[in-house]
Amino acid sequence: MSPPTTPPCTPEWRRRKSDRREGDTEKRTRFFTMVDTGLSIKEARSDPRVNIHRNTATNWLKQRANIGSPAYRRIRKEAMRTGTLGHPRQINDSTLDFLHSAKNPHRRQNLEFQLDVYNIPVIVRCAKANLSKRKDARRYKMRVVHAIAKGNMVKRVVYGHDHKDHTVENYYQYVVYRDEACIDPTSLWGSDWILRQRGTAYEPENTLTEEPTNK
Repeated sequence: MSPPTTPPCTPEWRRRKSDRREGDTEKRTRFFTMVDTGLSIKEARSDPRVNIHRNTATNWLKQRANIGSPAYRRIRKEAMRTGTLGHPRQINDSTLDFLHSAKNPHRRQNLEFQLDVYNIPVIVRCAKANLSKRKDARRYKMRVVHAIAKGNMVKRVVYGHDHKDHTVENYYQYVVYRDEACIDPTSLWGSDWILRQRGTAYEPENTLTEEPTNK
């Protein structure tokens, strides 16, 4: 029978595992403060409240010299916040910004078509995930605005001028209004979709204006 490959869960093994964890903000700040007050690197890292390896101490000092105050926090959390953790991204920010912006003439096409046109070497699922997580963008159904015919526009202006001084008590309480609804059966299967960020539905470049049938 072959020996087990998993190390035994002993107090000594747990201590060694915890020692390999990244230093927290408190430990990093204490180490930097000791060094800044004149202690040597060896004295600072050997303090019981710090107790880090000499290579770790050197790396912390290099990090502070390169990135400044963020070195006082856990670098892994900072890297996760800035998006620099892990492998290089397959799609850069400029490409994502172009895809969901009005500069992209193919925003109303499906994402697979856009990736093929711009030679972006990623699968559709990867592109969707990057657009959603990093730019809060995805394909939405376009907002449709029905333009008012010129004849109806003139009638509405005249109606507004004729009744601008009327109130609810002396006029509008005697007027019965009916609801109007515009049902487009083709919208169920022939709707236009557009790649945009969330919350930008009312932007002019994300709105489809339909001309009236009756001029």
